[in-house]
Amino acid sequence: MDRVEAIKQMHFPKSSKELERAKKRLGFEEVFGLTLAALLNREELLNEKSVRIPFDKELAVKFTKNLPLN
Repeated sequence: MDRVEAIKQMHFPKSSKELERAKKRLGFEEVFGLTLAALLNREELLNEKSVRIPFDKELAVKFTKNLPLN
C-alpha cells in the first residue's frame, strides 16, 4: 500500500483489514524516519571534534579538600 492510499484508508477505510494495513504502513514509515534521523545524528556526533580539557589532579584534590562536607 503506498502512502497516499494509506492516508485515504486511515480516513475512509473500506474495511477493518484495510484500516489495519494503513496503520501498519504509516507506523512503519514513522519508525523508519525516526530511526534514520537517530542514525544520522549519531553519525554527525561521531564525526565532531571536541576541545581537550586538561585535568589538573593537584588542583582537583585541593578543591575537594576545601569542600564543606560533614
